[in-house]
Amino acid sequence: MLHGTSIRKIDIATGAVVTFATVPAPSNGITTDGTDLYVASAGWGIQQVNIATGVVSTIPLIQYSPTNPTGVNLNCGYYGMTIVGTNLYCISGANSGDGIQVVDISNTATRGTVSNLDITDTTAMIDSQVFIDGFGKTKLRGLVDLTTDGTNLYVTRAGDAFSSPAIDKIVIATGVVSTIAGGIPAGVVDNIVGTSASFTRPFGITSDGTNLFVVDRVTGGGIRTVNIQTTTVTGANVGFGDWTNIGGPNLPTFTNPRGITTDGKNIYAVDSNFGSSGTPKIIKLQ
Repeated sequence: MLHGTSIRKIDIATGAVVTFATVPAPSNGITTDGTDLYVASAGWGIQQVNIATGVVSTIPLIQYSPTNPTGVNLNCGYYGMTIVGTNLYCISGANSGDGIQVVDISNTATRGTVSNLDITDTTAMIDSQVFIDGFGKTKLRGLVDLTTDGTNLYVTRAGDAFSSPAIDKIVIATGVVSTIAGGIPAGVVDNIVGTSASFTRPFGITSDGTNLFVVDRVTGGGIRTVNIQTTTVTGANVGFGDWTNIGGPNLPTFTNPRGITTDGKNIYAVDSNFGSSGTPKIIKLQ
């Protein structure tokens, strides 16, 4: 968990919180391969933190310059970041205007190379906004967070004046993009398949390999579930309602949910302004 310039470690069993490491100017982007953490630092590139030792090192980045016209300006991890093999995939740009960037983290000569993910086909996207950059590359706009199943990227699209909120799938190998849920005007249409469902403002996203779990930032906030195979969307009532239900028979409710992750058994969601006290919380849903 990022806190200021610190990385905080939370013991799941006890809830104890300790400062694990310090990195310069961290943004929202953080992910792990199980051995190291990778943290996007504004103006400092990617910080690699060894989980066993806490040692921090910087991955030198090969970026755009007049002498390197094929490089890419790194604006990575302002929102979400995930890892597949030896590549980091991150949503770039403070306004999500740069699409998805790829950072090579391998221990080879190409380590630190930054490129844009090639988007080849967006015909199966619904009510989306795309644009062509100065290099003739297709970019996606309005993206907030992403997760992966190792083969595909799943991204949340917040929706704006030019597109509707949705969950899109990107095939990493081919760059083909399709909308698997949402893509219709904002709302909370639930218990229905795929693009007949609606979202209000999808934000954080995670996956256990079978389902996608999506923070939908409606009034009160909640967690939506998208089955990857069937694309059925459920859970509009999870987390909605009165925050005083905490500890009661109903699932907890949220005020301002943002990030979300899973260990395969539980879902952990960050609420930055929880309950009547307005205290940030990490909430576990079983």
